[in-house]
Amino acid sequence: MEQLIEVNGLGLGAASERVVQVATAHGYTVVASGPNRFRMARTYRPQWALIAAVATAVFVGLGLLFLLVKRTETGDVVVAEDRSGVKVRLTGALQPAVINALRQALGATSQSVVAATATSFQPAVVAPAA
Repeated sequence: MEQLIEVNGLGLGAASERVVQVATAHGYTVVASGPNRFRMARTYRPQWALIAAVATAVFVGLGLLFLLVKRTETGDVVVAEDRSGVKVRLTGALQPAVINALRQALGATSQSVVAATATSFQPAVVAPAA
């Protein structure tokens, strides 16, 4: 999923700083991947793994194996400025709470969600010349 957040009243540097602050406050590790580009990652244990570990605690070895299960969420953030203002583009798997916190911290004026469809990446069909 891709989202575009229009920032209200902040410059490029201030918007970038707020993105990093909000992401780290929500448990993400943030790494700069270029100028005003960030990769965010969060490793967590799924809830089903905790439940399975507790349910199989009687079988000590099996219960401990479920505690080894972990997942990683990653997302990319690009902060860009054009003549209409500063915009933050979010791509990847990010928690809805993080997206809402980013919108609030950035003083977002609007949000658009861009969803790619299966047909949007198909090549155009060219008719043979007669």
